[in-house]
Amino acid sequence: MSGSTPRERAGLALLAAVAAVTAAFYALEWASASGREAARATQQAAERATLLSVFSNEEFRNRVALGVGNAWRSGLATDELSGEEMLVELETYAQQAGFSDVQITLLEPSGGEGRVTLQPVTISAAFDWGSMIALLEALESTERSYAVQSIDVVGEEGAQQLTLVVAVPLLREIGSP
Repeated sequence: MSGSTPRERAGLALLAAVAAVTAAFYALEWASASGREAARATQQAAERATLLSVFSNEEFRNRVALGVGNAWRSGLATDELSGEEMLVELETYAQQAGFSDVQITLLEPSGGEGRVTLQPVTISAAFDWGSMIALLEALESTERSYAVQSIDVVGEEGAQQLTLVVAVPLLREIGSP
């Protein structure tokens, strides 16, 4: 560097300083990215350990099994007896509620592509407030997931007819059509 001028040496020193600052910036960025990646890996490992401890917990597995059992029990498995079973159950509830001359009809099921299908049922009887409230309370207290879709009362005072549409989920087992 003996043949260079002070101006050239200052320019080279400036270039060296810029290169050093750039190298330091990239080193800092790399360290920051590495720290974030290490923190993310630590967090994922902690989440995996938590999930493993939860899934290996016997009490948790029992609660999940109970929940699955309740879901299956709340609906009817689709088979040749499910419609008849539902009709008999609903007729029993209606008679216990105080309705006489009850007519119960299965309607076309809806939502047939998935594993759960809603089976609507029409309950028709002479209207009575007490009986209707008792029937709704019976449907609410059952283990099945009966859902009231509509309530219609038609006719003149004293000769009114109640039409109640109730749906219950039908569950298809894996492999059944």
